[in-house]
Amino acid sequence: MNDRIKKRLDAVDEELLTWTHKSGLTVCLSQKARSSAFAVLTVRFGSDDGNFLRFPGDTVQEIPDGVAHFLEHKMFESEDGTDVFERYAENGAYANAFTTRGHTSYLFSCTDRFGDNLRILLDCVTHPFFTEENIRKELDIIGEEIDMHEDHPGTRISRNLMNAAYALHPVRKSVLGTRETIAQITPEILYGCVRAFYNPRNMLLSVCGNLEPDELDRICDECLPDEAPPFTAVRILPDEPETVHTERVEAEADIAQPMVAVCLKAVCPAEPSACMRTIAANEINLELLFGRSGDFFNRLYEEGVIGDRFGAYFSIEDGCAFTEIDAVCDEPDRFLAELFDELGHRIETYFDPDEFEQAKRTVYANALFPLDSTEDTALAVSDSWAQGRDILDALEQVMTMSREEAFSVLRATMTSDPSKRAVSILYPRKSQA
Repeated sequence: MNDRIKKRLDAVDEELLTWTHKSGLTVCLSQKARSSAFAVLTVRFGSDDGNFLRFPGDTVQEIPDGVAHFLEHKMFESEDGTDVFERYAENGAYANAFTTRGHTSYLFSCTDRFGDNLRILLDCVTHPFFTEENIRKELDIIGEEIDMHEDHPGTRISRNLMNAAYALHPVRKSVLGTRETIAQITPEILYGCVRAFYNPRNMLLSVCGNLEPDELDRICDECLPDEAPPFTAVRILPDEPETVHTERVEAEADIAQPMVAVCLKAVCPAEPSACMRTIAANEINLELLFGRSGDFFNRLYEEGVIGDRFGAYFSIEDGCAFTEIDAVCDEPDRFLAELFDELGHRIETYFDPDEFEQAKRTVYANALFPLDSTEDTALAVSDSWAQGRDILDALEQVMTMSREEAFSVLRATMTSDPSKRAVSILYPRKSQA
């Protein structure tokens, strides 16, 4: 076991203790004197891992879309037929799991018997059980989930946007896969992905509550191998063009008002430290550009161009970086004209120093909110780790950001070049108009 590393953020009295268990598992503990405790075990395996190398020199492995999410479901099935959720419930715990583009997370919360619940968590992800029969049973369940997901207008507009913006990157694909792709899943594929990715060296256990590190180590000693295999799989990503695949895509849906989504495609920095600076800068820039107290939102809101359903975020993960802006509005083209005019203006004329400092304080304060909850703290630590970041370092990145650097990042990532921006619009069906 490596030495425990303590990081502290004095401004909010937050302290994180991080170490590596002898199995290779990274453990992060936030000690809080609360009545409940929360744990999340995160594996760097998500929908972007459709192509990967199991070890150096290996041939590229290709798996069907939706395997990571399908595997998440099947990890709760035991060889003896017991229901893992019932085991948690007997201990008074709530359990769940989710899959994203870059990772899969298994979690539970409880007020008592934390150790017993952690043993269940570690047991279910280290003793998988897959058969042709239990895979067939899951196909209809996940198939119905896919159907419901694909019918949702938010899913449709987002999928259309990513397919317009990206030609090759797996961000274009659904985390769930399709009915056709999940039908290709076999026990051999699932076991192969467990061997490749479900290695303690490729996992983080993030815990928040009134707990001691020695207790966590003792349970990990019981449930995990003394040493994990030296290799973990590496995802293979395509060389994505800098320009968008299609500049505009339109469709119809059963909605009352048009929906608009815009993607501003950017280049992903090669160095993790540069990614962290880019994220911090763009969190501030988005607050300046589109915050609810800003001129742009308030002017368009008062003029009736947009309503409350308006937002923007910046994403940088797995070799792709983009800003997405979403709105529900009656006149999509008027909104787009206003948006692109504002971006063009701000690329030339940045916000004044007072506005910048206020936005920094707002972003910093918003980032502190999760640290008040055991669940949100553990999940924030987990999400940051999965993206190669450190949550406390991320807070420091915001506070050390200069106005000049943020302006430079805005000009680099929120381009006014039409070839690097994609638009997706959903209109109400004509029969509803």
